[in-house]
Amino acid sequence: MRQFISRVLDAERPAYLLGLLRVLLGLFLLIGSLGALREALENGYFADFFHIPLLPEWAVPSRNVYLGLLAGRCVGACLAMLGVGSRFGLLSAASIGLYLQCCDRLHYHNNRYVLELLAFLLAFTHCDRSFRLLGTNQAARGPYWAAWLMKVQISLVYATSALSKLVDADWRGGQVLHVRYVHVLDVAAARGHDLPSFVQSALGSPLLAEISSKSAIAGELFLAIGLWLPATRAYALWLGVFLHFGIQVAARVEIFSYLMGASYLLFAVPELRERKLEFDPQVPGDARRARWVARLDWLARFELVARSGAAWSAIDRDGRARHGLDAWVLLARALPLAFPLWLPLSAVAKVKGRRPAPSDA
Repeated sequence: MRQFISRVLDAERPAYLLGLLRVLLGLFLLIGSLGALREALENGYFADFFHIPLLPEWAVPSRNVYLGLLAGRCVGACLAMLGVGSRFGLLSAASIGLYLQCCDRLHYHNNRYVLELLAFLLAFTHCDRSFRLLGTNQAARGPYWAAWLMKVQISLVYATSALSKLVDADWRGGQVLHVRYVHVLDVAAARGHDLPSFVQSALGSPLLAEISSKSAIAGELFLAIGLWLPATRAYALWLGVFLHFGIQVAARVEIFSYLMGASYLLFAVPELRERKLEFDPQVPGDARRARWVARLDWLARFELVARSGAAWSAIDRDGRARHGLDAWVLLARALPLAFPLWLPLSAVAKVKGRRPAPSDA
């Protein structure tokens, strides 16, 4: 155990992806800060109304101090986004956010707490070495222990969410989702939308709600564990993308789904340019596709290799070259914008691979 802890604390990995995560978390912090400022200016200072502080009342800031803290949080978020004093900006913005959540538990939301905690931990990484507006971007390596703690926090989010649903008979049995589905029908009818009869029957069915509830619980448990295992990580990430898309559409969770999507960067292998894309620059179609891959390769997965006479191929970490549909499967798995297509393309490729080759006779 001592050796394992020592390896975790001493391990150094490339900080490139942490820089991208820093920019996204800074954006989310800025959005939350501006929303709190707007609410304070339009609806009044929260402490002038009923509130439940976790701190002693004397530790709750006055109105002017509160507005100043929110303004400082905005500045810290902007520094994080720009890459100028970004670690200090993250640490300041997250610390202010955590403090203000302790000033009124009525404003507490799980998604807000997770954002503050992830930003706080990210400040202890070398996230300031890439995605900087000013200065040179360095492909630096640095300690990765804080990123491991962030990954543990993400797993805890899924595990606690799944277990809380599992012990709740109404959630486990589908009653909670059934009420939500019926509410969707009521809202659609109130707005004059005539849904197809099969949609109305499905949403009004207790069986669909029960299946959905059990599937959601199983999915969250799978995410809590599957994100850590190399054999299941890609499947867990793919499931998480669509799970949070559904949550974002069906529920009001502020930026939670975007936050969890951004946090998936932590589970991507941080090593850069481990794959290659070979193409013939003299072939216009191949050269054009390679340029698009370069534009969409936000995680720096591929090294583009232009070689005269080369066939269009994607080469994986193990050195195996893939052609045709298999190459597109590898590209979809590695490019964030195309990742939702990875599993369908992979299934099609496997089906085609199982078909017997046409006989020459």
